[in-house]
Amino acid sequence: MTIRASAPASSRALLRRRWPRLEVHGTLSAEIAELDLVMPVRDISVGGLAVEAPLRFAPGEIYSLQLTLTGGHGAVRVRARTAYCHARRNSEDQFIAGWEALGDPDTSRAMTALVDHYLALAASDPVVTDGHGERR
Repeated sequence: MTIRASAPASSRALLRRRWPRLEVHGTLSAEIAELDLVMPVRDISVGGLAVEAPLRFAPGEIYSLQLTLTGGHGAVRVRARTAYCHARRNSEDQFIAGWEALGDPDTSRAMTALVDHYLALAASDPVVTDGHGERR
């Protein structure tokens, strides 16, 4: 399992980020039912998530996302607002979209539960990296 807290690029980034991100490649997906769209989640935090998207989302758009663990276990629904969306390097039709979790009680509980789940997994199977995301 490749779960690890993302290292901030600088101490300034650490001060800027309220909640640390956890990388979750391949273990969590986000679905927007009304768009018939399922996207892999790159990372999560209590405050939001980033996904690999096949289309560009406009900042400020609000959607209901169903977040599902691989194998269909542990699905939760959250409301989130697009914070950013930019093209992936060397691609015109693949994007990285960042979503800010809205502060309603159900969304806050769901995001906290997901982060707690991944922190528990990381504690039971820690990944040591070299600072560039590569296992040592």
